[in-house]
Amino acid sequence: MKTRLNALLLCALIAGAFSLTGCGPNLSSLDATVATYAKAFQAKDHELMVQCHVKADQEKLRKQHEESKKKESTGKEKSWTATAKGSKKVGDFTVGTIELKEEGDEKGFDMEFVLVEEDGKWKVSEAKGEEYQKKKLEDLMKGDQKD
Repeated sequence: MKTRLNALLLCALIAGAFSLTGCGPNLSSLDATVATYAKAFQAKDHELMVQCHVKADQEKLRKQHEESKKKESTGKEKSWTATAKGSKKVGDFTVGTIELKEEGDEKGFDMEFVLVEEDGKWKVSEAKGEEYQKKKLEDLMKGDQKD
């Protein structure tokens, strides 16, 4: 009985420590979220990528990942480096940027994503990202009409 009680106390202590340390990815600031997202891409850690997204996106992303795992792999997946480049305010949007570079290439490309605050953490939002891309396209089209 005493051993069982000690085990329960130990479990409670460990659970309490995890809740205090905030087990999970560091999404406490814009820079932390961009760095964590880059780390997830670099490590091909799909679950970490999902955790960087708002709750509304997470289930859809998990399903997409499961579907992609079902497809036959060539065994020649490309290696990428992912470098966090930071975030900036663009109009009403907070945009994070990661540079992705395929192994062996000198030049990479920037991947932009929109960050929103959810439950005191900065997370990637697919819906806001779509709004941002639509706005960029509209602005581009307006610019073309001026010429």
